Amino acid sequence: MLLLPSLVGVAASCGPAPDASSEFRTASLEEAGLDPTILCSLDERLNARPEANVHAVVVLWNGRLVFETYRKGDGWKWGTQLREVSYSPSRIHDTRSVSKSVVSLLLGVALDRKLIAYVDEHVFTYFPEYGDIKTPEKDVMTLRDLLTMSAGLRANEDVDWYSPIA
Repeated sequence: MLLLPSLVGVAASCGPAPDASSEFRTASLEEAGLDPTILCSLDERLNARPEANVHAVVVLWNGRLVFETYRKGDGWKWGTQLREVSYSPSRIHDTRSVSKSVVSLLLGVALDRKLIAYVDEHVFTYFPEYGDIKTPEKDVMTLRDLLTMSAGLRANEDVDWYSPIA
């Protein structure tokens, strides 16, 4: 995932317009007042370097989708190439460690906005709907435990990225 604040615009020639059927409200680049040159340059560089294996670039501006493009890329499972994959908004995507980065960023925002008091709160405080999977071990897990990957949860690393449980 690329979070580059300077990459805030794209010309129509750089990629497809945002999909109007998206879950997000869309806006044109003109409505967003965005300069297309930087994102056009990024898009061209990614097209010229498929070995970078960047699967998607999505730009949201004030909660509106203004640019979205997907590419083919290699799918991997623990260092073994599975096959070339055509990525799309509806394609299940193995994000692995990217998810931890995004969640920690969002948790920081929640802490700053006082939506969460501190990271040592128990996880089920915020996810009571998962009470049916509570165990004595899980009941003591904190947000910090999850952020630092020290919760002691088992993971099945052999699940293929395209599995519904991935």
